[in-house]
Order: sequence, then C-alpha cells, then structure tokens
Amino acid sequence: MARDKGPQWHFAPTGGGVRQGFNNAGAEHFRSAPEEKLIREVIQNSLDARHPQASDPVEIDIYLCNITPDDIVASQLKNHLLSCRQVMREKEQLQGEQAYAKALKLLRKPVIPALALVDRNTTGLTGSKWDSLVFEEGIPAKESEGAPGGSFGIGKNAPYNASELHTVIYSTLYSNPRQGRVEKMAGRAVLVSHPCPDDPGEMLQNIGFLTRSKDRTVEGTQIPRCFRLRHPGTGLWILGFRPDRDWHTKAARSAAENFFQAIHARHLVVNFKASASAVPAPCLRHDTVERMLVDDPRARKSDSLFFLRAVTQDPVDATQSQDGIGAFHVYLHRDTAAPNRVAYVNRRGMLITASKERRKSNPFHPRRGEMAGWAPFAAVVIAASDAADKQIRQLENPAHDEISLGRLGSDQRELQKGIQRASDQVTEILRDHLRSREDEALANLQELAHLFPDLDPAEPGNRKLSTRTIQSRGSVNSIRPAADNNSPDDGDSLIPNGADGQSDPLPGDGGTGQGTGGGTGRGSRKSDPAPRTIQDLVVMRSTPSQLRVALFPIGTPKEGVLFTLHPGGEEYRQTDRIRIEGIVDTRPTSAKASLEGGMLRVIPNGTEAITLTLNIDPSTPVSGYRYYERKAS
Repeated sequence: MARDKGPQWHFAPTGGGVRQGFNNAGAEHFRSAPEEKLIREVIQNSLDARHPQASDPVEIDIYLCNITPDDIVASQLKNHLLSCRQVMREKEQLQGEQAYAKALKLLRKPVIPALALVDRNTTGLTGSKWDSLVFEEGIPAKESEGAPGGSFGIGKNAPYNASELHTVIYSTLYSNPRQGRVEKMAGRAVLVSHPCPDDPGEMLQNIGFLTRSKDRTVEGTQIPRCFRLRHPGTGLWILGFRPDRDWHTKAARSAAENFFQAIHARHLVVNFKASASAVPAPCLRHDTVERMLVDDPRARKSDSLFFLRAVTQDPVDATQSQDGIGAFHVYLHRDTAAPNRVAYVNRRGMLITASKERRKSNPFHPRRGEMAGWAPFAAVVIAASDAADKQIRQLENPAHDEISLGRLGSDQRELQKGIQRASDQVTEILRDHLRSREDEALANLQELAHLFPDLDPAEPGNRKLSTRTIQSRGSVNSIRPAADNNSPDDGDSLIPNGADGQSDPLPGDGGTGQGTGGGTGRGSRKSDPAPRTIQDLVVMRSTPSQLRVALFPIGTPKEGVLFTLHPGGEEYRQTDRIRIEGIVDTRPTSAKASLEGGMLRVIPNGTEAITLTLNIDPSTPVSGYRYYERKAS
C-alpha cells in the first residue's frame, strides 16, 4: 500500500477544455469593497448552518493570525504560482503578473498573515454542503440539507478578493451517530490555467485543492493544529490578508448594517479578537449593535440604524396570504431623520435590499408618487413563513442585494401577481400609519433617544415620556423647513425656511401666517433666496429653563449654520424671539456652537445630528417653536 504523503496540492488537467484567465467571473460580484462583502457572505453561510437544537446564538470569531508556510505546503503552491506568473508575463497581462509576484514574495516570509473566521453553535458542514463550499463551482447545497441563503452557490468567491495568495483554507467539525466526531480540512486556490510545474506540456485547471489525494480531504489528526476547531462549526482562513488599520471597524460596520435583525433577535453574535484565544473586543450583540450604528460615522450614513429601530418594535401589520405567495410582516419606525425607505430582510435576519427602485431591485417599495404626504419613516418587510421567504429568494441576484420580478419565468405568473398584490398591501399598511401623521409635531422619547440619549425612557421619572403625548417634561416639536421663502418683519437678512408647531396632542392644520400642531408657518414678505443649511430641526423643552435642540445640517458650510428660534402660535408675532441666555452643552464635542446677539451659530464637523442644550428665560410660556435661518458670513 502506498505511503500517505499527507496534504498535497492537486490541480487537475484541463484535458483540452476551456482555460481560465486572471479575471474570475464568480469573483467579480465581490470585487468592490471586498472586506465588507466577505463579512456579509461568511455570516450568511453561518446563519444558514445554525444548529436546530442550539438555544444560544450563532457566534462568529474574527481575528488575525499567522500561518507557517509548512502548514499550507507552500513549497508546492509556490511552483504553481511561478507557472501562473509566467503565463501572465507571456500574455502581457501586467495586473496578473504583479499579483502573482506579490503572492510569491509573501510565500518567502517566515509566516503568512491570515484572517480567520470561525463559527460555533452551527451544524458544521456535512454531505453536499461541504462539497458545495470547497469542491464545486456555482452549485448550491441541497435545500433538504439546509442551505436557504445561497441560491447561486457563488458567495464562496468573496474571500478570494481579500487574499493576496488567492487561497483559502476550510475546516469543519461535526458529529453524527454513525461516524461520531468528524473533522475535515481542505485548501482551495483560485489561480489561472497554467502549465504543470513538473510537466510543462500539460495544462492544468485554474482551481487547485490542498487535500490528501485528488478526492480526499485532510481528516482528524492530520489537520495542522492551527486549522483544527474546538467546537462543532466551520472556519475559514484567508491567506495573505493585508488588513487596513481600521479593518475591524469596517468588518463590524458590515456585520451591523447587514445583520442588525439577526443580532437584535439574538440569533447572532460577532466577536472581533486579537487572536484565537484573546477576549473579544469589540463584540456585536443585541445590546451593542445600536450603539455601533450610532457611533460609527459611516454607519450613520447608512439607513440600517432606522431599520433596526423598526424591528425592535412589534410589527404594525401583516399582508394577507395571496395566491402563490405567503404573508409578510411590516415593521415601522417614524423619525424626522428617517430615509423614507422600505427594506426587505430575509428570515435569517440578513438585509437583502433597501433600494427605492421598485421595478429593478425592490418590489416592496412604494412607488414614488404614493408616498406624498407621508411622515418620515423607515419600514422593514419580513416573510412570515419559510415558504414565502423561499419564494422571494428566487428573485434575488447572485450577490443577494437585489430582488427583481424580472427573474421569474413566464410559467410563474401567479407568483408574480401574488408578490405584486403583497407589495400593494405593504403600501396600504404604510399609508394608513403614516398619512395621518403628516403634520404631527409630537414624538415620543423612545423615538428621540438617539438625539437625547441622557433622557432614558426606562427611568421612573421619564415613564410618562414614553407615551405619544409628552406631558410630564414638556413638548417635543419637529420643525421642518417651509416650502416658501418668507421672513419675520424685523428687517434682518434671513433664509426663512422655518415652520412652527405647537404641542397639542393631535395634529392641526397648517395655515398662512401661523400654523398649529406642526403646521407650516408662512410669513408675508419674501426674502432673497439662498442655499438652505438645515435639513431638519427638533426642539424639546426639557425643563422650564432649558431647551434641547437637535439639528441636521446640510453639508458642512464653512461659516456654519446661523439661525434664530421664535415662539410659534397665533398669539405671537413673527418678530418675537426665544430669549437664549447661554449654551450649556454641544454634542458631538467636535462641533462648535456660539451665541451671537441672540442668534445661534453652529459649525458642524460632518453631517451627523448636532444637539444643543440651551438656557432660556424660564418665564417664557412657549409650547410651539419656529426657526429662521440667517445668511451666515
């Protein structure tokens, strides 16, 4: 019997077939933002493999490590890389030649940097799931073995764009009654078709495998220690990973933005660690995901924070089951800064799309004209059953970030009609909940927690503030810019984009001159038009002598934002002002605020919300507010 040589690199001959060049079609879906898309694909695979009997969430450890060349039989891989570089040189493909030169340089080092992603509380990869991940191309695992996320089987290409060696190591651990504990490992290199290093007359395929023989994985104690798992699950090591300085921030942002629902529902925990044995830091859990989305400046520019706040509440309604399609739950969050978008999240908790392109990529989004008069919102649609989720999955593109009815065949007209009817019902549900609040000036404290985090709704003294009508602490007004240019009759040069609102429990009608209940206040004299610098402004009277103001700047004007606050309501003149006695606090601290002759000047450092705490004359009996922008200079 031949002696087992241990793991070896195996590239099969092309046999005269098609040769693969440097640009891998499967990897093109993940070429841009490779780290972020890598995290998305890997977490999706782990959620798909969640153990049905596990009470704990799926946990994924992500950490940097060093791999020795011997652990990946680098001496053999080097010969294949040399052959690939020569092919690129002969074809005068500079990009490919440079890529393989960089890979060869990396193999000459004493250790190879790698990014490890290891999950637990999952089943591990058994049967066709292991074969689909490692040995097959474009073939998803059998649905009977549980592979609902990857409809195309190409998501496994995402890690290769983050690997300078174009090589990934896979390892899995599981148990079954017949075999007991099973450990498997295999490596996979995605290169170009190249001549065999030992026989240049034979052309080899572009994909090679690190296995015991041509058709056997490395098992048990033959697996290098660095690739063995301690718990049932699956791990992959991306060889030649060159991290940016803030790689973990990018990875955490991607996880939070795409899997906020899975994390909130306690189905997923993501740990970022310095090494395999280190204490996780940071950690994405149900009680930290919102803070991450708030604190990260780039995450704040996404809409996932608002979608998260939608799914933390009970669904407002559900569509009815249609012919050919099941029901869908609708979650809703109202916020003055919300993006007016509808997102579809699958039942594993992954965001698929929040596009406004109804026809092209998101059939659940209302048509543009249907949202006229709606209050600002963020909504999330989730299938109420696995069957409905599976039907929507047929409409996804390979990257799983678009849903299009155009992917249905001509024999699926009933399903297409059912989805269209479900979409129309989503629009009706949202219209019923949002149209009646078009001019509502009140917001509950729970909705404003991200603007005024120190006012905790859970504190006993603030419990009444969690009601829709805020009475115990004062009124909250969302002040939106008026459509017309207008100004108070005080002779100042203004950008009169203000509106007024009073704290009546029910919204009133806006009117010319003054508005009540959040209606638009309009002045009688036009001013010179000028660019607006305030997108939205929220005012809350927290105590008789203090106002809390949150404003959302448009861009970052060099001179800052200059505005005045005025009392709203018919009993006040447009020239009346709120007397501001001082600025107590400005958040974030990177923003600057000053008081200049009764006017507030705020210089933002970015486009995130800025909150001010202002001292005012406590004798001012104001319940509604108006603001006017000044021409800053």
